[in-house]
Amino acid sequence: MHTECLLLLCLGLCLGYEEEKKPDTDSAFFPVTLPKPLLRAWPSSVAESRSNVTLTCRSPFRNSTFCLGKLNSTELEQRLSPVGKDAELLLTDLQPEDAGQYFCAYKTADSQGWSKREHVHLVVTGSLPKPSLSYTLRLEDHRLTLQCLIPYNGTEYLAVALLKAGLQAPLQVMKIRKDHPGIMYWSVMIQQSGNYSCVYYQWDFPYLASFPSNFLKYTLRDEGGYERPETTERPETLQREIEENEALDTPSSKPGSTRLIFVTVFTCISIVLLFLFIFLIYRCTQHNSAPGESTERVCRPGK
Repeated sequence: MHTECLLLLCLGLCLGYEEEKKPDTDSAFFPVTLPKPLLRAWPSSVAESRSNVTLTCRSPFRNSTFCLGKLNSTELEQRLSPVGKDAELLLTDLQPEDAGQYFCAYKTADSQGWSKREHVHLVVTGSLPKPSLSYTLRLEDHRLTLQCLIPYNGTEYLAVALLKAGLQAPLQVMKIRKDHPGIMYWSVMIQQSGNYSCVYYQWDFPYLASFPSNFLKYTLRDEGGYERPETTERPETLQREIEENEALDTPSSKPGSTRLIFVTVFTCISIVLLFLFIFLIYRCTQHNSAPGESTERVCRPGK
């Protein structure tokens, strides 16, 4: 009896071992999907032309192989991070053609394929006219309404983004149609103080973006009050306007100054020619008043 029980126990253990060795048919046909990576743009996904941006892709697992690239582009970056869990792609001297959708995926040694892609839209500003940002303060519900006015230029596939200084990504993004009236509204709590601005861009090719709007600075006081928002131009906008004003102040760039210079030069040349003409008449008059012999030799052609 004891021998039969022992044989049955050994048989059960062997069958259990063989069962563990069998492949999981469900996981073979339905592999476990890896979670998406974390993709961020630093210092911001909205960047000025000729600036630098670093794309950082992070995996929840170590020893991951990363694939970073731009959609609809054949230039892909594959990075292996053997000791960490992230990879970086540095984009320098950004130009409008660098804007668009970037993606990241990863895989591990134990995974059967790549993870799902994570995307980030890189906006490079400076190709379209800038919008203007204004506000309305509503004290009854302690909110601030921000209004972004977009100049009409016939551009299609537009998205409008509300930016806040210090954030890596836009605070809010809204897509609009071509026949949109051209003004966007956002509502923020009075407690959300900071520097706000807005920008609009194409969410499809060629991904052109406007200059950023003016800054709207809003400060919340320590005692619970608030300061009325102030609108200021960006430093680069002020510098551009100063250069334009200096160019307008130069005499060569003003039509009136150019006309004055032309009149002055023409007058001087006319005076010189007049003096030469008077001098020639005077010389001929002096020769005609001399005795006949010398007069004939000077004023008459030779035989």
